[in-house]
Amino acid sequence: LKFCVSTPNRGIMLAPDKLYDGDPNFEFVITGQSDSDFAKDKADRKSVSGFSTWLNGAPVTQKSRKQKHVTLSVAEAEEGAAVECAQEMLFMLNVVESIGFKVEQPMILKTDSKALFDMSNNWNVGGRTRHVRHAFLRELKERDVILLEWFPGVENASDMFTKNVTGPELKRHIVKYVGEDEYG
Repeated sequence: LKFCVSTPNRGIMLAPDKLYDGDPNFEFVITGQSDSDFAKDKADRKSVSGFSTWLNGAPVTQKSRKQKHVTLSVAEAEEGAAVECAQEMLFMLNVVESIGFKVEQPMILKTDSKALFDMSNNWNVGGRTRHVRHAFLRELKERDVILLEWFPGVENASDMFTKNVTGPELKRHIVKYVGEDEYG
């Protein structure tokens, strides 16, 4: 609450990086970022999922919630967050297409989980990841609907939806949602 009270003029900035120009071949760009905090709740061992979706570079949805199931590994928790983000991206795709517009595909879903990235791009699983079911993300990849990309965790703004971040981390990530403002 202290943060909200001390930044009364801050809000989500809807500033797309690409504007619709009336061209019938124009394609909207939907992207997402996901993250999780494995077994965050010490009482029930459930992880926290966090994700953001973007339409032409403007933030559309941000979500943080405890996962409904107990995961057995960091990779499985990350997959749970990525699947939730992918579902939101598919919803956005359906909305945009239902009003007659096109969406660039594959849509890009970024994750900072190297394990999840490797599992979604390789049908071979074994060892400590054989319990994780990867079919949903793999099918979307094979159909060229969503492509999972790895990127460094320090760039993952969805990190702030899964855990308490430090002041410098918050400042680095929040710019992606609110732009440069008087509090920066």
